[in-house]
Amino acid sequence: MHVDIENSRCRCLLLGLVCLLFWYSVRTLPAHEDIKEFGQTLEWSSCFIFGALLALKRFEISRSCERLSGYARFGIFFVTLAGLCTTSGAVLIPCSCLLIVVVQHGAAKRMLGTSVPEYLGRISYSVYLLHGTVLFAAFNLLYGKIPIYALVVLCLVVTFTTSHIFNRVVEEPFDQLGKRGSKVA
Repeated sequence: MHVDIENSRCRCLLLGLVCLLFWYSVRTLPAHEDIKEFGQTLEWSSCFIFGALLALKRFEISRSCERLSGYARFGIFFVTLAGLCTTSGAVLIPCSCLLIVVVQHGAAKRMLGTSVPEYLGRISYSVYLLHGTVLFAAFNLLYGKIPIYALVVLCLVVTFTTSHIFNRVVEEPFDQLGKRGSKVA
């Protein structure tokens, strides 16, 4: 079975744009709960399609970024960061994907290959899992009793400490167990 890739890409791009347009029109309609949920489905569907297309063309995009001047890359980086300041998923997801592609070159790539970003990447899932619990407990127990800046610092220290321990005691052993289990199967 032969699939015309270019035609498929055009169809995916068109589908993503149609989803985005439907999402926009649904968001402007009166706020009925079913319509809101349908709009959110369209919003995330368009983001998924955009991400899939970006993944499909990542090597071409990466080569194009390599040919850009440092100023052009900085401009794309700045616009992408500005897009990340919005709350719309239709902007956040593509900007996040573009940011990932842009930082794969030069100084950004060298900086991200150092030990600190690699360590933060290793414990990031544990931070994601534990930060809410730490914030909830700390604010319920200490809000108003200590200065807010001290509370923020305390939350950061406790979150990263517990995340490091959780990563070592839970996440990494289960990761190894999963790898051994997949070899047996």
